Amino acid sequence: MLKKDASYYDQHSFSSTAPEPVQMAIDTDAWISDAENLAPYLKTLSEREQRWVIEHAVHDQAPRMIAAKYNVSVETVKGWRKGALAKLRKYVK
Repeated sequence: MLKKDASYYDQHSFSSTAPEPVQMAIDTDAWISDAENLAPYLKTLSEREQRWVIEHAVHDQAPRMIAAKYNVSVETVKGWRKGALAKLRKYVK
């Protein structure tokens, strides 16, 4: 991804008069609140399935990023997703 970004910036020229990028403040209270809202649903899931829900739904991480973080394969993370979604569908019905 870094190579792709570097290549993009090498190929495209940007004017020096462009405004500075806006720094966004991370609202930690917002994602903590999201995790608290998910708490009743997380009780029905295994630890790994909970990891997937929190990383994906709260932190908006892609499967490959979750896999890298927990040192597992992308297919393993997809298995967590499959199990979590199946259990959550049963819980919601």
